[in-house]
Amino acid sequence: MTEKDLCELFGKYGPLASIKIMWPRSEDEAQRGRNCGFVAYMTRKDGERALESLQGNDIMDFEMKMGWGKAVPIPPQPVYIPPAMLEMSLPPPPSGLPFNAQPHPRDRHLCPPPGSFPPLNTPEDEQQWEKVRICADLLQSNLVSPEASL
Repeated sequence: MTEKDLCELFGKYGPLASIKIMWPRSEDEAQRGRNCGFVAYMTRKDGERALESLQGNDIMDFEMKMGWGKAVPIPPQPVYIPPAMLEMSLPPPPSGLPFNAQPHPRDRHLCPPPGSFPPLNTPEDEQQWEKVRICADLLQSNLVSPEASL
């Protein structure tokens, strides 16, 4: 079993913070024919689901014996994100608005495409800038001020 195999097996339950296989360091260890591995999840909840689901299962003709290990530092970014979750973890596409602000889907048609802020030379340009102002007003009205959460 490789680290990639571990990622695919355990990654079904959530993003992984770390993966480590303890490869044999001596002939005696190599002759045992089995290794030990460690997997850390970004959240304990994902680890609990994996433990519950995989405990006692046979993998490559060996029974999985799982338990909680010592705590390890969790990195800011996971080392593996399951493909099904990858799209959800990606940032939104560029909106062309300041700070990549994302308009509500119902208002997206009011915002000009990214990079299309024209100079004000013709009446059509004025209409385009009016769309920009409407979009900015909509974004501003959807922002929550810190005082509103109190």
